[in-house]
Amino acid sequence: MTTNPNAIPIGPGNFCWHELHAGDLEAACAFHAALFGWRVEVLEMPDPPYRLFMRGEQAVGGAIAAAAGRPPGMPASWRSYVAVEDVAAAASRAAALGGEVRVPPTTTPGGTFALAIDPGGAEIGLFKGGDGVNPTGVGAVMHNELLAPDLPTSRRFYEGLFDWTSSEHDMGSLYVVFHGPGDGSGPGPMRAGAMAPPPDAKLDRNMWLPYVQVESCDAIATRVGELGGRVALPPTDIPTVGRICVFTDPQWATLAVWTPAS
Repeated sequence: MTTNPNAIPIGPGNFCWHELHAGDLEAACAFHAALFGWRVEVLEMPDPPYRLFMRGEQAVGGAIAAAAGRPPGMPASWRSYVAVEDVAAAASRAAALGGEVRVPPTTTPGGTFALAIDPGGAEIGLFKGGDGVNPTGVGAVMHNELLAPDLPTSRRFYEGLFDWTSSEHDMGSLYVVFHGPGDGSGPGPMRAGAMAPPPDAKLDRNMWLPYVQVESCDAIATRVGELGGRVALPPTDIPTVGRICVFTDPQWATLAVWTPAS
C-alpha cells in the first residue's frame, strides 16, 4: 500500500499506463513537456527509443518511437494500458470475446504486456508489472473514455475482458460508466467511461481517450495553439464534472484535459 499522497494503488482492472506513439519522438516529447510542464527522461532503450514523462520524480506516462513500417502520414496516437493478473489469459479472453491480439504477451524490463484490438478497432494494452501505483492530481491522467460508434458491442467486450460492470447516465446522451468490483452496497469504483462519439467527430472506429488533470482548460487550449496543436473541442463545462477540452498535437495524437468542478 502506497503512502504517497499523490499516488494510489493499482489493482486488476485499473488503467495503469499511458504511452504516446509518434513518428517524430523528440518533437512530440517537446510539445507535451512544454504544454504540461513535464520533464522528459531518456531510457536506455535504443530500439525503439523510449522516453518517460515525469512530474517531479513521478512517471506520469511514456513516449515511444512509432514502429518501423508505420504507413506514411499515419497520425501519432496515445495507447492506454489496463493492469491484469495474467497477461496471457487476458489476451486469450480478448480474442474469445471478438477482439484481436495484435502483440502477444511480451516481457520487458518493466513487466509483461500484450496489445489487443477491440471489436470496434481500438487498441487496448494489457499489462502486469510496474511500481504498483498511479500518480494523481494535476499533470496526471485521471480518466479514460472510450468513444465507440457501436456502444453496446463495446460495452459487452470490456465487461467480459476486465470483469467490469457498468451503469448508464444521462449526460445529454447516453454515458456508460465502467465499474470495478464493489462491496455489494452499490456500483464499485469507477474504472472508465464510454459514449458514442458526437456526429461531428466523424469517428468510424473506437478510440480510447485519456484525460490529463490540469489547473485551467482554457490556459491549456491557448497554449496548444501557441505550440502548433489544434483544439478539437473548446473548453466546455460538464455539469457536476468540471471543464474539459480535447486537442490534437502537431502529429495529430488526440488527448483530453480536465479541470475538476470546484
